[in-house]
Amino acid sequence: MKSAVGIQQLRTERLKLDALCAQNLEEVLSSYKYDSKYIQEVFKQHMMPDRIGYGTWVLKLEDVIIGEASLSGPPNRNHEIEIGYHIEAPFRRQGYAHEALNCLLSYFSEIHPKLTVKALALLDNTVSQHLLESLNFKCIDKDESYYYYQYEINGVITCV
Repeated sequence: MKSAVGIQQLRTERLKLDALCAQNLEEVLSSYKYDSKYIQEVFKQHMMPDRIGYGTWVLKLEDVIIGEASLSGPPNRNHEIEIGYHIEAPFRRQGYAHEALNCLLSYFSEIHPKLTVKALALLDNTVSQHLLESLNFKCIDKDESYYYYQYEINGVITCV
């Protein structure tokens, strides 16, 4: 398995994506409007050396943190990871989530010849559903709360 550790920053046309690490933890934590021990612990877990690049990616627009994308960790033995994202309210519906997720999918396509990326969306969150579908995620299941999606990487770099 290739490691994501070598890269700690990715760029798109408008965004910088920084892998959460010791160097940017304080900056990230200071951007939250409340002090949450839970958030601090989650972020610290994502900073373990084998998880950098497979944990939280901080999304920045002109050095302003506008959100994050998080991975569940390095791929499991079935070559699966889960991805989630959050964009701060003033920056939503401007294409930033699409741009960031597309960048991460392209990056992981380069370092993993085979990978299944999983995501979920609340049943009433049509914006997230459309976002995932626009990135070629396929809806594979649903329950009383969520639609379950997956995106397959099979040695082909896909840019949407």
